[in-house]
Amino acid sequence: MSTAKSQVTLCTNIVRYERLLELSKAQANAAVSFQQHTLSKLAENYDGYISERVGGRLMVTFSSPDAAMAAALSLLKAIEDEPFYVRIGMHFGDTSGVGQHVSGLGVVIATELEELASPDHIVISDALRQQLSSLPHVKIYPLGERFLPGVPEPVVAHRVERV
Repeated sequence: MSTAKSQVTLCTNIVRYERLLELSKAQANAAVSFQQHTLSKLAENYDGYISERVGGRLMVTFSSPDAAMAAALSLLKAIEDEPFYVRIGMHFGDTSGVGQHVSGLGVVIATELEELASPDHIVISDALRQQLSSLPHVKIYPLGERFLPGVPEPVVAHRVERV
């Protein structure tokens, strides 16, 4: 039996993955493979765990908020010359489970924040922003309170851009 613990959930999704799959299964598979390979290396480097892969969506959990942000920024840098875009949502909060079986409100919030992100952007919760110790290469823009499906209280969101 696992207990809930606070950690960062990073959810990333290839933009218009379903459409890419319709146009070219080979290109869609290549995009997913590149994203998964890159995130696997980043998870290893930043002490994270890939917890889910469905279609063009990957979920990674981190115990360190700063490491999670560094991994997200590194992912955007790694794909800047690739022929696809990703959206990233991140939240610091309670999750339950371990390894590839992580669930809970923290996962729901990260997934919904990913849906708010523009291509090649990151949207984070205020809970994560408050946990970050430094952000030397980013600008944070407030998005205000958001009512997210499956989340009982509004979540304050911020858009993060690399500078």
